[in-house]
Amino acid sequence: MASKVVSNDSLYMNMTLSELISRFREAEAEKTKLIGSCSCKDYHLRRPQKPLEVEKKKVGLWVRKGGSFRDGNVKRERKTEIEESIKVEVELKEQSKKGKEAEERHETEEGLLRKSLEDTRKWEEEQDKTIKSHRKENCKLMEENLRNERIWTRKFEDLIERVLSLGNDVEMLKKEREKEASRTHAQG
Repeated sequence: MASKVVSNDSLYMNMTLSELISRFREAEAEKTKLIGSCSCKDYHLRRPQKPLEVEKKKVGLWVRKGGSFRDGNVKRERKTEIEESIKVEVELKEQSKKGKEAEERHETEEGLLRKSLEDTRKWEEEQDKTIKSHRKENCKLMEENLRNERIWTRKFEDLIERVLSLGNDVEMLKKEREKEASRTHAQG
């Protein structure tokens, strides 16, 4: 996963928090694996060393620790040893270089991931603040709406009472007119 270094912050901004944590854990696991396989600074000390075969040089002959004599073979064996040693050191340097590159990629991705996590946390905090603000405002508006409803309900009830009262007054006036009309009619 760490080999796919992405410098585009928007990739991380579109991830959920659990995806970001998962990426971070994968990067940590890869870093540990790479460090375990590449921290071979003491590799040459851990590999079995061939004992130095040549102790002394005598007139065209090499004396071996075991006591047997050979001439040109010892030079070739020593040359082969040196070549193998150089080859191993080159491989070790390559592995070390790859390990450093992987560690740098890991650190870069880890930095991007941490930045993205921090940006996500900040964004979530801002969203929480906005939501809380809107909830408070909504509560205030609902309370005001309820107060207004109560006021208008009272006004409407008062209006209904007045209308009923006026209706009763109109009925009383009608009855009084009828009585007066019947009196004037009876007198007349």
